Formats: sequence, structure tokens, C-alpha cells
Amino acid sequence: SLAWMGRGHRFDVVADAMARSRGRGLEICAQVILGLPGESREEMRATARELARLEIASVKIHNLHALKGTRLTQMLEAGEVELPTLKEYVGYAVDFLEELPPTCVIDRISGDAPPQYLVGPAWCRNKQAVRAAIEAELRRRGTRQGCNSKPGGA
Repeated sequence: SLAWMGRGHRFDVVADAMARSRGRGLEICAQVILGLPGESREEMRATARELARLEIASVKIHNLHALKGTRLTQMLEAGEVELPTLKEYVGYAVDFLEELPPTCVIDRISGDAPPQYLVGPAWCRNKQAVRAAIEAELRRRGTRQGCNSKPGGA
């Protein structure tokens, strides 16, 4: 996922920096984008399990959204990628939450952008509706954050 996004580092470098920072008493907040093209639901769950293993203190969860002038928007317009629907994102988010320890603080559950820059999806403009849909799915499944997590993220 880091390579697809054009990030200039590998995950092992991030994990090492997180471990060293935590060793100095710093609390770590991870930021994750759910719904990246080519990433499976199991890979998203595996990301949550890895963050649990790394003992992050909190996470900011973002939905994939396209902004004007970006490579993602070019790919979207060319029909090379699709943005997740609200229903898909809600499923991804609940899957992710189920794998995170209950002690992990959720600092953000969805992302958005200023209207003048946002290409889509339009549903991410209403963060309260996204949150309500996630809460409804948790209730529908009879589940909660951390229900699948194991000590140490194993």
C-alpha cells in the first residue's frame, strides 16, 4: 500500500521508528486509509492486527477519497479505479475496528476534504452519517471494537 500511494519508505522502517519512539515513552497514533485499490478486506484486517502488535495508542482511520489534481483522480476518470461506496467503507471500518484492541483510541473514523477540492465520494462530506452507519453496522453484527483482538496483536 505504501508503494501504491507513492510513499518514500517501507513499512519495516515505520515499524522500527514506532518501536523506538514507544521505547522513549511516546504514544503513537497511526493513520490508515481503508479502501485502497487492490487491497483486500483481509489485508485491511491484517493491518489492524499489525497495528495492535505494535501497540499503537490511537489511530486515525480515513476512507479513500479523491481530490482534484491528484493521480488518484486521473485514475478514477480513466476508469482504472473505483472509490468505495459508503456500504463498502462501513464494512471495512467495522472489520478494522474488530481487530483493534479495545484500548486503542479511535481519533478519526472517516476522512473528508474541503468541498472545492473533493472529487468523491460525496458521502464522505457527512461525517456524522458515516459514523452513524458504522455504529449501526456494529449493532447489526452484534460486535464491538476489539472483539477479534488478541493480546499482543497475535
